[in-house]
Formats: sequence, C-alpha cells, structure tokens
Amino acid sequence: MTNGGAPSTVRRFEGAEAGELAAQAAGFEDLQYVLRCCEHLVTALAPPQPDTAFVEALWTGALVGYVRCFSGRQAVLTEADLKELQLDGDVTEFHEMIKKLRDHYASRHLNPRESFTIGVAQSNEGKPTG
Repeated sequence: MTNGGAPSTVRRFEGAEAGELAAQAAGFEDLQYVLRCCEHLVTALAPPQPDTAFVEALWTGALVGYVRCFSGRQAVLTEADLKELQLDGDVTEFHEMIKKLRDHYASRHLNPRESFTIGVAQSNEGKPTG
C-alpha cells in the first residue's frame, strides 16, 4: 500500500478497545444502511404505483438492520440508550413494535404469506356471490 509514493504499513489492533471500536463501526454501518433503505422507501412509495416487492424488500432490510443494532452480541446499543434520548412519545413502544415487525417479516420459521383466511361474500338472499 502506498501513501503519496511512500510505502505505508497497515497494522491490526487487537484488544478490548479495538473490538469495541469495530462493534461501534458495524453499528454505525447498520444505521447508515437503515437510513438508506428508508430514503429509498420514500421514493419507492411515490405515485403512480409502488413496486410492492421492492417496497417490502427495503422495509425488511430496514427492520433487520435496525434490530441488529440492538443485538446482545454486539452490545453497542441497548434499550437503556433509547431512554437516555428523552424523546417525546413512547419510543420504547415503537422500538418493541419494530422488533415484532422484524420477527414477522424476517422469521426463519414463519412465512408472512402462509396465513390466509378464506371467506365467501353473500347476497342479501344468502347466495354466494364471490
């Protein structure tokens, strides 16, 4: 690797501080990804008619990225961090809803399209019409 013609060396840092910095960088990248997904969602939802597959892909990506920031394995962001923000409204309730939506859209065990309800429309005379 060169720096303006002069050779340079890259060294790997190890230790608790380096690991913490790497985790924070990963969290930052996840939040940047979520922001980009949301920016694209605004555009994708504009008329005339949104591409529902594209919208769902962006939404699912945003949900997964956001919740990953609060992963216990990374320990970069916590629910306590949300409380420290002292934002108006119930941020904790919103955060919990986002986690549930992520579980719904990105479940390894359930497909959100697997549950269907079958019904019949009836006329006033009781005959099936659709």
